[in-house]
Amino acid sequence: MTAKPVLQSRMIPRDMPLGRVRGPAYPVTPEWQQAVRDRLVEMGWNQSDLARAINGNSAMVSHLLKHGMQSALVPLIHKALGWPPPPMPDDSIGDDDDDIDPRAAELDDLFAMLPDDAKELILSNARMLAGVTKKD
Repeated sequence: MTAKPVLQSRMIPRDMPLGRVRGPAYPVTPEWQQAVRDRLVEMGWNQSDLARAINGNSAMVSHLLKHGMQSALVPLIHKALGWPPPPMPDDSIGDDDDDIDPRAAELDDLFAMLPDDAKELILSNARMLAGVTKKD
């Protein structure tokens, strides 16, 4: 087994904001998620190592590799894993970032960091405030 590499802070500028990454939303497929997991094993890294390499956090990476559908983090992950940049996503797919309420983006970031029981509590409260019932 190879030793874990020392991650260089030069990979991603330290002044890069840790919140929502701006940019096009790249598709995240189950095949891509598995390829990332496999590459982490090859490199002797875990999800925390990857999070540090992209100047993110473990919850962000964990959520992306379990539940992600699309993310602007994909190019950063490709760079950290030594992969070529991904092809640009089709602009006709997904949401237009200009139309996203910044509060929704913040809520999305925070939601990804919460444990499942807290997520259920927030969803329950949001349904109550919106006057809707749980979808089955």
